[in-house]
Amino acid sequence: VERKLLHAMAHITGGGIAGNLCRVIPDGLTARIDLSRLRIPAIFRYIREQGGIREDEMLRTFNCGVGLVLVTGREHAEAVKRLVSRQCDCYEIGEIVSGQERVRMEGRMSW
Repeated sequence: VERKLLHAMAHITGGGIAGNLCRVIPDGLTARIDLSRLRIPAIFRYIREQGGIREDEMLRTFNCGVGLVLVTGREHAEAVKRLVSRQCDCYEIGEIVSGQERVRMEGRMSW
């Protein structure tokens, strides 16, 4: 934060990725999330299977292993990943593009 590498952060709690990330995306921009990039912990697979829960409901209800989303410029992405990776798992799940919907989920999750 002190290096001004981040544009926004979203803590992913109830409401899932879309329900929380939409709060930090400005008008005219869309966070395009590639669901195939998510690294889903086994507990979420278990919950889905045992509860017979649809994927869209899982995404609305749980964070599916994504606890925090950091929004940075492409030019700072590698530096942010290096810094964050010192403390926890960090990987790209999408990009910011022009658009009217604040969050667009694309692709398929790999359960």
